[in-house]
Amino acid sequence: MNNDDFGGGDFGSSGSAGDFSGGTEVSYQSWFSRIASAFGGMIFGLLLFVVAFPILFWNEGRAVHRAQDLDEGQKSAETIEVQAVDPSREGKVVFASGPATTSESLRDPIFGVTTKDSLWLKRSVEMYQWKESEHTETKKNLGGGETTTKTYSYSRTWTSDVIDSSHFHQPQGHQNPRQFPCTSAEFVAAVIQLGAFQIPEDLKSSLHDFQPLTVTSEQMDIAEDQSTKWRVSSGQIYSGQDADNPAIGDTRVHFQHVPSGPCGLVGVQTGATFAPFTTRRGGRLFELRSGLITKEDFFRKLNADNDFMTWILRLVGFGLMYFGLMLLFRPMSVLADIVPFFGTLVGYGTGLLAFLLALPLSLSTIAIGWIVYRPLLGIGLLVVSAGLIVLLGRGISRSRTAQ
Repeated sequence: MNNDDFGGGDFGSSGSAGDFSGGTEVSYQSWFSRIASAFGGMIFGLLLFVVAFPILFWNEGRAVHRAQDLDEGQKSAETIEVQAVDPSREGKVVFASGPATTSESLRDPIFGVTTKDSLWLKRSVEMYQWKESEHTETKKNLGGGETTTKTYSYSRTWTSDVIDSSHFHQPQGHQNPRQFPCTSAEFVAAVIQLGAFQIPEDLKSSLHDFQPLTVTSEQMDIAEDQSTKWRVSSGQIYSGQDADNPAIGDTRVHFQHVPSGPCGLVGVQTGATFAPFTTRRGGRLFELRSGLITKEDFFRKLNADNDFMTWILRLVGFGLMYFGLMLLFRPMSVLADIVPFFGTLVGYGTGLLAFLLALPLSLSTIAIGWIVYRPLLGIGLLVVSAGLIVLLGRGISRSRTAQ
């Protein structure tokens, strides 16, 4: 997981921050080529449209099943005291809360930064590099063709990933180092206690409330051959000539840690640790959250997380359906682009039609999922969806009559 060796790299130019022009690139696509591309895109659009239905349906079942698991867990879990292990609770679903602590000291092996009472220690490395930005402007031409103008510009920025400057439109004068002098890394305490219990390895990743860790010169303990390259600046470790005027290739390292603090956990008590709880439905309940010390707050947070994920996946399903329909309708606007003004109008019209179709179809799919998993709510939503489809049909019929 960690690479504690210093790497090399070819360093590029230095200078003050700013934007630099990288020139332009103009390309032309004929109307026939655009038509072929649009019809080819219909296949991908159909795939997006079809995939949206099972995603929306599956999501409703996932949300209901998760809610059922949480409800069963909340009713079944017994709140325990963590100061001592109670053998009478062995094999039972429990809710445990208290301070998560460790007796270990975490140490960064490269820079020697050491923390006590920290559950996690994270080293984050950033390098000052060139970044290429591309601005694309497309203009429709009379006859259906398109002229695309790409303008490239270059700026300097701090980033945690290597930017490959060999792929730049204008790499000359914008060379970045090929690799970082050291990598980012995370270190976690081997044993984290919750009172008399030990937090399982599977749940340690839930302790992610990282806080900044200021580094002093006294804390840094680095190899002698690297001591002249690195120094402490503004609570971070810096490699370069001037931290206030960075050059390409300059590197900064900052640290974060998760201090000891309160948390809540639900699972099956197994000796002096915990194991996953399998619900009657076959679901899995094994959760840890920082800062939540009452069972009610703990499960309220889990239910809120479930609701949030449900809405995210609903929007994803709707988005897939909408963009799928947009791709299916795209040949219509490209055909009309022989006269750009008409093509633009058709494009707006097909976009609106895609939205008006995707919305009731998404709601109908969700409603069908609710009928399967939540019958009373599902029937009501299906009625609303049917009403939207009827209104859309009447609107199209009236527009045809008016013509």
